[in-house]
Amino acid sequence: MKQLTKEEKLKKFIEITKNCNISAYLISKETGLNEGGIGKILNNKSKNPHLSTVNILYNYAINYDNSLNIVNEPATLYDNETTEDKAVLTSTYKALLEDVDTLLAKLENAPPDIVTLNQRREALELKAKIQKDLEALK
Repeated sequence: MKQLTKEEKLKKFIEITKNCNISAYLISKETGLNEGGIGKILNNKSKNPHLSTVNILYNYAINYDNSLNIVNEPATLYDNETTEDKAVLTSTYKALLEDVDTLLAKLENAPPDIVTLNQRREALELKAKIQKDLEALK
């Protein structure tokens, strides 16, 4: 398997960070890297970050993404549901998504201790599962 270039690693890091809604602050707290430098990388304002920094960020993003355990196969759980049942489930899942988003917003502003970080990761996992179920209902 071909090893990724620095540019490819940066691109993947930025992609995962945006898809998972990971803040520069959280990355900084979990990696020990400078939050401002991470922000510049995320906003494409860093001209040439060190390879060691890119490797740390890339590995962090890959591990974070893998920790979500998102299975990309379409779910067939709801194939036998009636249209009415699917509508009820859809509205329920949408309400749950709003609640999870509210929780994530609160956790984003909470002090970054290990409990908060674990709660945030669990909330992101739950959000991904709800989104997957919503997609399966379509």
